[in-house]
Amino acid sequence: MAEKILSKGIKMDSRKTEKVENIRSRFSKWQMKQIDYLTFNINLILTISLAIIGFILTSESNNNVYDFCYDKCSKSRVTIILFLVIITIGAILNYIRFYDIKFTKDIVKFRKEKLNSSEQNKTSIEKKIEKLQSVTNVLGTISLVMFSIMTILFIISIWTLI
Repeated sequence: MAEKILSKGIKMDSRKTEKVENIRSRFSKWQMKQIDYLTFNINLILTISLAIIGFILTSESNNNVYDFCYDKCSKSRVTIILFLVIITIGAILNYIRFYDIKFTKDIVKFRKEKLNSSEQNKTSIEKKIEKLQSVTNVLGTISLVMFSIMTILFIISIWTLI
């Protein structure tokens, strides 16, 4: 029976190896779908927020936008402020997503480099990988929290329009 030795010294037969590879490929597929979905939703909320601000500003009967934005009793002013906060969060999230993807790409590059390096270089490369993984974990957590805040503010903002 054909056996494969994994990186941790565990022996597996070819059927189990195929199952593990199948699980890894499915995991990668769904992980990419999740990343694409998050990015799409961030950009969708960002775009809708910009459109609503434009709509509010152009639909007001007051032609002086400066006076309209600084009217202290305006319900529209609160809505505009909420949507501006959403737009700011969306812009920051896009920036964070960019660096998260960049660092993940660097992790893959270092893992490839680690395979072709000497034992002395492997430890330094492993440290780089661990550092990048911790950074991407932090960026992922920040993305999740900020996306949740953005979504909640978006719902609140829509309700203030009504």
